[in-house]
Amino acid sequence: MGDAAHIHFPMGGQGLNVGLQDAMNLGWKLAAAVKGWAPPRLLDSYHDERHPVGRALSRNTEAQTQLLDLSDPGLALRELMSDLLAIDAVNRRLAGQISALDVAYPPAEGAPAHASVGRRAPDRALETARGPARLYDLLHAGRFVLLDLAGDADLQAAGGACRDRVDVVQAAIVAPPGDLAGVDALLVRPDGHVAWASDGSGRAARLDELRGALARWCGHA
Repeated sequence: MGDAAHIHFPMGGQGLNVGLQDAMNLGWKLAAAVKGWAPPRLLDSYHDERHPVGRALSRNTEAQTQLLDLSDPGLALRELMSDLLAIDAVNRRLAGQISALDVAYPPAEGAPAHASVGRRAPDRALETARGPARLYDLLHAGRFVLLDLAGDADLQAAGGACRDRVDVVQAAIVAPPGDLAGVDALLVRPDGHVAWASDGSGRAARLDELRGALARWCGHA
């Protein structure tokens, strides 16, 4: 796994980040298959999600090796890159690429997609019935987390139908919501990526969307 499947120049230690993500992505899906609840194509989704990441890694490191060229064209490229690095937006973009924290998986075909779907869930401080917690703390058990920020009993019941693989948590955000602004519920996969999210609009439709996401990622109850 990980770097055993990637051949690239070791620039920036990116292979470690991507390798860990590969292992996490495949690990929970293999566990689902072993436990007998993996829905159709769950294992296939590993290639769909991770192959583009590995390809982007290869292209990124290949581009970085060009900066090692000390010929006149190579030095001109380094000067240009130096100028670009003075731009904050460029630094943020490159930091996201090198750390692999900007990885976003494409939504399932035909599935309604909130802007958060496929992205890493942002870690936020929460207040839950069991006391203060952070979102990532809730993922330590290696299960799905349905985070209900609106106290919606219907959403909780839908998640509860898969209680052997989904933890339903009612919570309130106690810090600035950041990327969760406007989100009132989300389903987070064991690898920390958002499988479904809602902004509270279309109450009946969003319940159907949640059930569809649960069936797609968690299998039938």
